[in-house]
Amino acid sequence: MIADYFRELTKANRNTIKARLPENMPLWGKFRMAQGGDSVRCTMATSKKRSERNMSFVRVNITTVEIYARCLTSSQSQFELVIFDNPKVLYGRVEKIMECQLPDDPVFGVFKGKLRLLAYIIPCKTDGKDATQELTTYRIETAGIVTDLSTIRAVIGRVQTTGGGPDTQKHWGIIDRSSALARATFEEDEQSSDDDDE
Repeated sequence: MIADYFRELTKANRNTIKARLPENMPLWGKFRMAQGGDSVRCTMATSKKRSERNMSFVRVNITTVEIYARCLTSSQSQFELVIFDNPKVLYGRVEKIMECQLPDDPVFGVFKGKLRLLAYIIPCKTDGKDATQELTTYRIETAGIVTDLSTIRAVIGRVQTTGGGPDTQKHWGIIDRSSALARATFEEDEQSSDDDDE
């Protein structure tokens, strides 16, 4: 999966990339986003206590990856952006974070010699919906993906519900408060009436 991720960014041959990736990559179990952001605890670092809050579900914006590089003519740092062809929002469970020190090899393009932090995520099947804009639920998770840690934007909450009638399958509603404009919405139960208070 890591080779597939770098193939998307560099357009190099998958087997060539795979042969040059480091054999061992340190794993991280948790991290905090910069400037007082959310704390994320990966699934591999969660305890089995039921009372522990699950902080492994996140919002991911796969639109750009920030790449920090040195200018050739000065010692100032600058960053470049790699733009993905199909920008999207997804929600998923962070399984682990991998520390990937790439070799100084031209096959990695602007990434060569750089340390990249990669997240292995199991996405929720939300069909690209943005929970800050519309009601977003999911029933199943999809195949795992690898993405850059910088694409993770916030920890999200989830609420389990049956979604209505007796034969409906349980699903999860996503609570995403990452936007200043995000707000909870409540729908009136169709079976309630004004006579309930009497």
